Amino acid sequence: MTTLAHPRTDGYGRPHGPRADGRALLERAVADASSHVPPPSGWLRRLFARDRSAAALVRRYRLWPAIEHAYDRVTREMGPVQVEVSAEDDVGQAYVLMECVIDAPNREASLDFQSIVQAEADALLRAADRVRLSVFVRNGCIEVSRADAVRS
Repeated sequence: MTTLAHPRTDGYGRPHGPRADGRALLERAVADASSHVPPPSGWLRRLFARDRSAAALVRRYRLWPAIEHAYDRVTREMGPVQVEVSAEDDVGQAYVLMECVIDAPNREASLDFQSIVQAEADALLRAADRVRLSVFVRNGCIEVSRADAVRS
């Protein structure tokens, strides 16, 4: 006997709404990510080159658990988040850059929080793959100076 799970049930059981974990948002961000990884040098390397997109890097180095954890942690602590993902290159090593744009007035707190989130994401990855994911928590809040506030 086979039991089929409906895609909206999160497994077996009664149907729920769409998953609230943001996986669809993250998958769209990774799929639409720009790649700044240069092509390999040499004709033989170019002939057998691997895919240099962010989605390929996420699959190759198994970065999904760390990306999901970082997203969940930032949304839990800071509220709504805009996610920007890109494939970058640093001295010949390709990595995935995940920027979480928050709307928080305190910049120092976001810098401390960013290092905590990066450390937690690194703990979920293999030791060799920890350089393959960089998580940045960037403040998107526009600060208004006192002079501008007095004028308006």
